[in-house]
Amino acid sequence: MHLLVNAIPIGPGGGLTVVQGILDGLRSTLQNDIRMTVLTCASDTTKILEDQQKADLVDQVCPDKGVVSRQLWQNFRLGKYAAANGVDCLLTINFFMPRVRCPQVVYHLDLARYVPIEDGLSWPQHFAEHLRNRSARRALRRADANVFESHFLRQAASEFVLDTNPNNDVIYIGLPDDQIDQAQSKPNVADRSTRIVAVTNPLPHKDNPTMIRAFAHLVRKRPQVPWKLEIAGGVDADAWNGHRDLARELGVLDRICWRGHVSHTELDQLLRSSLCMLSTSILESFSMVAVESMARGCPAIVSDVASMPESVGDAAVLVPPGDHQRFGEAVLEIYDDPSYRARLIARGYKHIEKLRWSDCGVNFDTLFRSLHNRANRP
Repeated sequence: MHLLVNAIPIGPGGGLTVVQGILDGLRSTLQNDIRMTVLTCASDTTKILEDQQKADLVDQVCPDKGVVSRQLWQNFRLGKYAAANGVDCLLTINFFMPRVRCPQVVYHLDLARYVPIEDGLSWPQHFAEHLRNRSARRALRRADANVFESHFLRQAASEFVLDTNPNNDVIYIGLPDDQIDQAQSKPNVADRSTRIVAVTNPLPHKDNPTMIRAFAHLVRKRPQVPWKLEIAGGVDADAWNGHRDLARELGVLDRICWRGHVSHTELDQLLRSSLCMLSTSILESFSMVAVESMARGCPAIVSDVASMPESVGDAAVLVPPGDHQRFGEAVLEIYDDPSYRARLIARGYKHIEKLRWSDCGVNFDTLFRSLHNRANRP
């Protein structure tokens, strides 16, 4: 079977990690007779996928072109490419591709397509987002199968587009198998660490003011403890100015380190040496930050809303959204009781066992073969 993966709109980030997970998972399945071609546009995406060596072919089309060129190629030439190369099934991320005759699977991971999120975009950007929204919602009606990264996202999509195609499912992408296998080899022993880490960005739905207020509550409760809040994420330093003003007003600015973008290696070290990870976000399609923390032996404290309960199971602390005092108290409970922290870490290791790339590959393999067999049925 020839599988074509459309990664033309994908740059380095969450979407690329999803593509890598699917390719790696499919390649690790027992029935490894799938021939995989990946279409790319961005050169850095192309190099990353070529270095991974999981696809049989990484074909860079319209190299490093802008949004308009990419859209035109996908709308008018992708279908011809698939037909000319004998493609049996197409996988795309978030959007439906027209003029494609083979079965098409759309993997949905963008919550913004179905839940309005305040973003501060300009009018032209809003127009571009409107076109993308239409394509994502069209997939719900016209794709041969829609797959979602969480049950929360699936429910949100079905409520937004009532006549959703019934052939849809949830497949968790999760983490690389080797990362899960090695999770306990470098244990986090920072039981009495006073460092708290947050992996976030300045967007409103992240509810970072609650995080800063929770930290200030912690400092007020235990002023003698040298608490430190490390905030990783966010490219534009000026976007954090309002949060810095709040931290200054609450008297904790000198205890907060605004790291900006960090590498995977830096984030790994940060999580492994921290007491816990704090996420006050109130809207996520899947809380990958919490799962990544569990793999580093760093207990997670997250909001009890949206996809977070589904993402963490019983392996993290769930706090009512916006309750900064409860977030602060949750940190204190972990700090004061090392045995409780150890139980959370153990639950985290057990939880991520269910989120392997290889399991994701088996599920996608079953789906692709089902659609292929159906398409070739007399």
